[in-house]
Amino acid sequence: MRHPPLRVIALTAALAAACTPAIGAVGDLTPFPTLAPGGGFPQGPTVGPDGATWFFATYATDPGTTSRSQRATTRKRATGVTPTSSRLIRVGLDGSVSSRGATPFRTAVISGLTTFAGDLWVLSADVPGTGPYRATRYATTGASTAFGMSAVGYEPIAGPDGNLWFWKVGGDIGRMTNDGVPLASLAVGATTVLAPGDGVAWTAVNSPALRRVGPDGSTTDFATPSLPQSITSSSDGFVWYVDRGSNAIGRMGPGGNVAETIDVSRSPSGVAVSPDGIAWVTDGNAGVLYRVTQSLSVQTLTVPDALATASPIIGSDGNLWLQYMRGPAQYQFARVLTGVVPVNVSAPVAMGKVASGQVLNTGDGQWRYAPTGYSYQWQRCDGDDPRTCTNVPGSTAATHQVTAADLGKGMRASLVATNLNGASGSIASNILTNSSPPAATASVGKPRRKGYVISTRVTVTGPGRIAQVGTVTLARTAAKSELAKKRKPKVIRACAPKPITLGAAGARTIRCVLSPRVKTLLAAGRRTVTLKTTFTPSGTAGTTITRRIAVPRTPKRP
Repeated sequence: MRHPPLRVIALTAALAAACTPAIGAVGDLTPFPTLAPGGGFPQGPTVGPDGATWFFATYATDPGTTSRSQRATTRKRATGVTPTSSRLIRVGLDGSVSSRGATPFRTAVISGLTTFAGDLWVLSADVPGTGPYRATRYATTGASTAFGMSAVGYEPIAGPDGNLWFWKVGGDIGRMTNDGVPLASLAVGATTVLAPGDGVAWTAVNSPALRRVGPDGSTTDFATPSLPQSITSSSDGFVWYVDRGSNAIGRMGPGGNVAETIDVSRSPSGVAVSPDGIAWVTDGNAGVLYRVTQSLSVQTLTVPDALATASPIIGSDGNLWLQYMRGPAQYQFARVLTGVVPVNVSAPVAMGKVASGQVLNTGDGQWRYAPTGYSYQWQRCDGDDPRTCTNVPGSTAATHQVTAADLGKGMRASLVATNLNGASGSIASNILTNSSPPAATASVGKPRRKGYVISTRVTVTGPGRIAQVGTVTLARTAAKSELAKKRKPKVIRACAPKPITLGAAGARTIRCVLSPRVKTLLAAGRRTVTLKTTFTPSGTAGTTITRRIAVPRTPKRP
């Protein structure tokens, strides 16, 4: 599902001149549904382990629970309590919106959502104040495991000691391993704010100060001109905060020096910092955003039809994601363009030999901030001297057919990545010559199964990345209508092992552990698992090899 952008506000001429993205303008807003009848409340947005943006939506209806048998087996709710359902909502970088992890008929209050150890973690209380309290670990497929907690936790983060941290009423920081094992709490005097930093955590105390917490629980206080109530840290070492009581936005620099606070004469509610060092602040009482530059100048952007804005985060695409209220119980989730264009992490690698009849190809390299496309330009050089490279007219694809004019020359590709904000600068690949080595290849052995684990041996001739996805296709039931007959069979994700990166030629075994859904299907009969194994040589396009293996029916327990 894709959604057209809605312009927030025409920025000033100076700002527009400074940021001229090719696709969208700074401040362009795209709303996304919460998938809840009447508009569910989007809580605790976070960047998921898959790079998508996730939030939890709770709404006073029972979606997905319709049959009498389902109602009979669902946990009973208290008399007079409005039935609710909580679901994880995923907004992909492509604009798709989907839900995971339904918990129908629960009145649970969600107190936090974060990504930790490759999974999504949700903290909740069935009944506020009395519990029971839970920390639930969700895979991106929606499969979940719940762990009991002795008390409610708030503001969960990936702690600096490698464990899950969360704030507890009373000032302690609770801790839990990624296996759900509770650890000793840290008595640090925290208030309702907890934010990750570079090897530390940041919290606030009931005085004008920021408190830095080390991995061992040691603390250091830094005085601030006002009372921090929402905190975030940025990659440049600054810590930003807002004070809702005095309508102030503040920033503390590396080393603890506090910059001047800014009075916005409104009600700042939350802050997030984009990769370019710009702070984005929401307002709890008005439908506006504040864009605060590194020089602490402020521009105010209006969000149409909004009464308040809240819960800002920066997504893996470098853009701002937030929720806003349109009316009583009417909420919207949205993305706001920040102007952050792709940044190259690893240069593209060209492969091939500059010889008659050969085809050269280039990979895209690695980039941050969600490129949506690439443009290519092949260049001809004098040998391997990059100072002599010039464009080859008309050669603007990922591949290049070697011509007579290329023989005896060096060849390279120059790439530009584009995302929703615009285009990056050009990044050049390595230079190919007549003596360049061929691209690495891979061979995939026959899959072998032991219980619910399928192992595949992959042998490669050079460095690269091995990834695998397993699926099970469900047989389509007899269809009566013509429309139903055209529907595609349903495909279930069986596994998605963690990719393996190799720095040289060699062999590795990749293990597909069947998902709980597939294990349930096996109780009804044998299934065929389709394994797609992809090897991507360093910097070049990947190739996929498909294998299939039959998994026998799992006998039912007596």
